[in-house]
Parts: sequence; structure tokens; C-alpha cells
Amino acid sequence: MSGNNRLSAVAAATRAEPSEGRHGGKRSVALLDVLSKVDFHGYRDIVDRVVIPAGSSIDDHRRGDDEEMYIVLKGSAMMTLDGKTFRVREGDMMLNAPRRDYGLVNDTGADIELLIIQVR
Repeated sequence: MSGNNRLSAVAAATRAEPSEGRHGGKRSVALLDVLSKVDFHGYRDIVDRVVIPAGSSIDDHRRGDDEEMYIVLKGSAMMTLDGKTFRVREGDMMLNAPRRDYGLVNDTGADIELLIIQVR
């Protein structure tokens, strides 16, 4: 599907598909693949909108040779980056650089929504 058609399809989508245990995390998270590498002409790999419900997580794991930018659209959670844990909130942006360990736990009573941009 071309980029423009895919964006139109995404705009019409009403909900994301659940994804169980992202990177070994607890419970399911909702993942909507907004764009993938076929939609780009450069080194961008994916753009995903992820909803992590209360009590769910993305367990600590190591990045490969790619990197990701997490942008918090709504809510808050605890993020671990290279062994340091801190709270992230709406508007925060975190870079998960190559070969670094990171994870995210939604320890609140509400969903957290992220925009994740991955590049190679």
C-alpha cells in the first residue's frame, strides 16, 4: 500500500490490534503500525502508535543496531534506561540508542499512549 493510501487507512482505523507481551512485558499493549519501512525512502523503519494499559509493560530489553524515539502522547509511566528508572509524562521524548537496555512499566491507573519512531 502506498504511503498516502496507508495514511488514509490509518486515519479511518478505530482501534489498534492487541499485541501480547511486547518484549516479554506483562499483559497486552495495543499496537497500530502507522508506517513501515516500505513507506519511507530513507532509513526510517517504523512509526507506531502504542497504547499500554494500566498494569502492562514492555520489559527491559536491549536495542539492536537500530534506535527508537519514544514520544509520550498521553499519560505517564516508569521508564528504565541503562539501569536508571525515571518517570515519563505527556510531551516527553526519549531516545533509545543502539545497544542500550530499556523498558517501560505503566504503573498508573490509566493508559499511556506513545508514538514510536524507529530508524536504522
